[in-house]
Amino acid sequence: MEAVEELIPTGASHRKLIELLQHMKKFDSVTKKLQCDGIDLADVRLLFDSVIADYPCMREQLKPTAKIVHSPEFEAAAVKAINGGAMSSAEKAAVKRFEEPKRGTKREERAEDYASQILRAGPSKRPKTGGRSDGTIY
Repeated sequence: MEAVEELIPTGASHRKLIELLQHMKKFDSVTKKLQCDGIDLADVRLLFDSVIADYPCMREQLKPTAKIVHSPEFEAAAVKAINGGAMSSAEKAAVKRFEEPKRGTKREERAEDYASQILRAGPSKRPKTGGRSDGTIY
């Protein structure tokens, strides 16, 4: 019986364990959310910034310029692009190769083929007969 009693935490130890469990539940929810489909870089940055706010000791590991981040400018640019923010010149340079080529405002005139003409006209313009416009059916 004494051996078992030694393993049972005291009241203070029990409260400390319960408190630690609450922190672990928070970290668990963040790590699970990071593994979900559909999470983007802006969501990740928001989660990391919130963890840093609640746990300042995590700042060095989770800050935008942490050693593990390959390109802080690229990460910042991606987050700003997702959130609609303005980018610095360094951030713009980091994502330049992903930029879509600029297109002119006027569309080039192209000769429309037969199939495109039919599709553009829609079902209301299709002939009711099963062939030529003179009623001849093949």
